[in-house]
Amino acid sequence: MRKPFLAFLLLPLALTACGGGANPVGTWRLDAEAAGKMVESMMQEQMASVPAAQQAMMKQMTAQMVEGLKKSSGSIVLAADGTATVGEGEAGGSRRETKGTWKLDGDKLSITAVPLGKSAPETKTGTLAGDEIRIEEEAGGKKIALVFRRS
Repeated sequence: MRKPFLAFLLLPLALTACGGGANPVGTWRLDAEAAGKMVESMMQEQMASVPAAQQAMMKQMTAQMVEGLKKSSGSIVLAADGTATVGEGEAGGSRRETKGTWKLDGDKLSITAVPLGKSAPETKTGTLAGDEIRIEEEAGGKKIALVFRRS
């Protein structure tokens, strides 16, 4: 009678040891398609406040931005020792990287690093769900979400 009770108590430990929790260690790539859709959506919202004469130019700028995102190679590499490498650049072109640290609390992922072109570290917090990291922040008074997928 005691063995089933003991097995019941040990079940959560066994599930955790078998990988029941999300593991962010690995390489994550920016979802360029999702980023492009976000840019298109933001620009579409702004289009209503732009004079008709400038809308064609704005549409062209949007198309160029979306095309640039498709060529981008944004990535996050999370190592088992808690270090992080955040990189950006064009696929096949020059690449810039910065190093930092990461930690996971439940499904909340925090990455602290010195952003490229800045001198002080910043912390970005996102949500880990399966093979997706979603980092939300504010830009230009709007909420934006950068989506990274495990590669």
